[in-house]
Amino acid sequence: MFKLSRSAWMVLIAILIILVGLFLVCAQRQATEAADGEDLAVDDDQFKQELLQLLDLTEDSTAVTESPDVDITAQPEDDVLALLETEKSSKQDAGQNAKPQLDTPSQTTSDNLGISAEMFNKLKGDVNRLERDLEARSAAVDSLRAILNNRNSRLQELEARVAGLTSQSSAVRPRRSQGKTGSSAVKSGYEKARELFESYQYRDAINAFTRLLEQNPDDVLADNCQYWIGESYFGLKEYQQAIMEFQKVFAYSMTDKYDDAQLMIGLSYVRSGQKEKAQKEFETFLNTYAGSEYAGVARRYYREI
Repeated sequence: MFKLSRSAWMVLIAILIILVGLFLVCAQRQATEAADGEDLAVDDDQFKQELLQLLDLTEDSTAVTESPDVDITAQPEDDVLALLETEKSSKQDAGQNAKPQLDTPSQTTSDNLGISAEMFNKLKGDVNRLERDLEARSAAVDSLRAILNNRNSRLQELEARVAGLTSQSSAVRPRRSQGKTGSSAVKSGYEKARELFESYQYRDAINAFTRLLEQNPDDVLADNCQYWIGESYFGLKEYQQAIMEFQKVFAYSMTDKYDDAQLMIGLSYVRSGQKEKAQKEFETFLNTYAGSEYAGVARRYYREI
């Protein structure tokens, strides 16, 4: 066997002591973790100090423990928690700062527009006035649309009635049975004049109806010719002349155009803007021709004027 010197034996003993110490440190660490007790880093440090003292290495160990750059007892879990708390608080602060910007509604003010308060109030007043004007114009448009609908309804009623009359013979009319001159020719001319009216050739229709009246003043269709002359002037928007022509219809006795002419006189006054006269004519219509098929139309106009 090899003989060891005293110093070698000391080194071996020291190594053995270190190994035993490390074994004890591991055992102590496991016991401490199971009990959730103390910080093992502190016990390890103390044990190391004792071992270093045995080996006369306390100076080196003191240098290690006094090093300002190493913190053996630092706990990384605490650092992570501290970072998480800091990040959470920073997000909450950012959210609180951003929330008023989202919740605050945008308002148009004089400062936003870069104008004076007086100019801003003036512009605001102009906008309000324009809105009121727009509402008034919308109401006027609705009123005109209602009048137009009534007018279209009236035209449809007249067209239906005229279609029924033209399909009948002239013998349906109970008035004058003598003095008829060329009734067949008058009927043909009357139908051609009506075609001119239906195609909106109002001037030509007036001339055609006028010739029939001049040539056949006593024919059974004379009152119809006079009435359609008034309708033609109404189509030309010559309402005063139309009123005069409609009034001539009343010169014929036993005609079925009285209520038609009376209604069209009222409509002519409406279209010419003479509302008081129009209302008076509609009132006359309702008092005189209450049983007429056009009474409902006259009543609507009388109420709306």
